[in-house]
Amino acid sequence: MRVNGIVAPAVSYYWGYDINGGIAYVFYYDDNLNVYYKTTTDGINWSAQQSYNLVWPNPYPQNLIFWTQMAVTDAGNPILAFDNLDYNDYITGSYPYYGKVYVSYQSGQPCVEVSSTFGAPDTECFYPTIAAGGNKVAVLYCMSRNNEPDSLNWWDFFVNWSTDNGRTWQTPINYTQSLTDRPGLPQLAKRIDTLRNRVYFIYAVDMVENHDPLWHVLYDPQGLDPMYICFDYANYVEIEESKRSKVEGKRLELVISPNVLRDNARIQYTISEKQYIRLNLYDILGRRVVKIANGITESGSFIYNLKVSGLGQGTYLLILEGKKDIRREKLLIMR
Repeated sequence: MRVNGIVAPAVSYYWGYDINGGIAYVFYYDDNLNVYYKTTTDGINWSAQQSYNLVWPNPYPQNLIFWTQMAVTDAGNPILAFDNLDYNDYITGSYPYYGKVYVSYQSGQPCVEVSSTFGAPDTECFYPTIAAGGNKVAVLYCMSRNNEPDSLNWWDFFVNWSTDNGRTWQTPINYTQSLTDRPGLPQLAKRIDTLRNRVYFIYAVDMVENHDPLWHVLYDPQGLDPMYICFDYANYVEIEESKRSKVEGKRLELVISPNVLRDNARIQYTISEKQYIRLNLYDILGRRVVKIANGITESGSFIYNLKVSGLGQGTYLLILEGKKDIRREKLLIMR
């Protein structure tokens, strides 16, 4: 990296870069996994090299660091995110690989695992990105949904939240379980939207086949397929609200097929008891663009054919509200 000269030594590996509060950090590491950083306030004059004591985890007999990122909190503290792969699985096994995701919130402190422990120890968690804002830090990472090999792998995007600048973390939440196309290559915006309490991210969807976009970037011998670049967001959900929604979600069910579309979508909603419901489609600014249902509704399952010919390209949110429950599903309109 060059800014008015060489910032990092010749044999260095880029970790990440961020600027917040007028101070920019660039992190890098060497062959021995020693981590260093420099800072600047003007992009021209850089501080002397400083060491960051990253206390590496060792979850596997042999470990491989694959993907690294970092973000700076509003308080000016760098938070480092990375994945730790099982090197033996990487060498001898097929993609996707066993791996875990960690965060280092302070030099010299043990790293915190933020990835899912479902199916541990053979968890396939990979490719983290990180955002900060207020006192919150969010990490989005990929976790294999189906454990199928190579291009047939299906990543889901999980987001884990911290409300104390990265020291403690909640339970990861799957934000893509309703997608009908394999997503990949996610990237969080660096700053959390503290007004709406959400993080924004982009990701890719293969335009040729419903295959894993990340596999195509890394390994496809035929070359990279063209990709849709999609935009989405994940709202912050407190632990209590998340647990409550799992119980109350049984009262209402909402399914969109497909949720990446150009023409029409099939919406199915199920109500377990007679109640007043509202079902509306909103744009990303929170404006209602389609009114589907509003009133007292008997229990049962209902089908609605959503026509989107008059709507522009972008991300929309379908919200089903009942007496004691609310369900949300996102859809993406392509043109």
